[in-house]
Amino acid sequence: MISHMQNTLWQLVRSSDTVTAIVLLILLGMSIFCWTVFLYKLILWRIKKRHLAAVVSELKNAQTLDALLAVAAKYARTLPGVLLSKSLTHLKSLLVVQDGDTRHLSEREIESLDHMVAQYSTMLAIQEERLVPYLSVSANVAPLLGLFGTIWGLINAFIGISHQHSADITAVAPGIAQALVTTIAGLIVAIPASCFFHYLSIQLRSMEQQLNLISDQFIWLTQTLFYDSKKKDI
Repeated sequence: MISHMQNTLWQLVRSSDTVTAIVLLILLGMSIFCWTVFLYKLILWRIKKRHLAAVVSELKNAQTLDALLAVAAKYARTLPGVLLSKSLTHLKSLLVVQDGDTRHLSEREIESLDHMVAQYSTMLAIQEERLVPYLSVSANVAPLLGLFGTIWGLINAFIGISHQHSADITAVAPGIAQALVTTIAGLIVAIPASCFFHYLSIQLRSMEQQLNLISDQFIWLTQTLFYDSKKKDI
């Protein structure tokens, strides 16, 4: 039964007109794109989430600047490592004065550092979000493309009926079935794309939370080591 249905669908696709064929090709391209993005993000983010979890765990035990630098060096080429490296670079610019000596930070400087670290975290999250919104676009556009193909097919089917001067079911059914193929194709693209988008969005929020944890831990350690409550803001 299933094999017969597959053969019938394939025959309907092969007998499609130019416009319907173009719609089906576009939907096929969208499907390949959505699956590629999903699998790529799924594999890549699993690795990055492991790095994020490891850095969050190690930062909880970091009590000195040397320990912080060691964590940053260990994960230098990872997502949390980039965040720590950028944050440490900005911290260094605040700590080192012209003669090369280090100093303590005022409350305003701590707030400035906090703001910059938050910006770095947001920028990294935005970079990770790339391509994900296209899944939502595909989920919304695919059914409309399928509907367009169906309407186009129905128009052709009714024109064919008028030419044959017959409304018999055997004359009507093939044209209508062919028209509905694009609707099925649109749903085959849209349903997985919607699932992929929502799943990856949840994973992205989880990564953002871990980036925020790293940022908070970094600021807390900076305050512990370098904040001088007696220092006046200029």
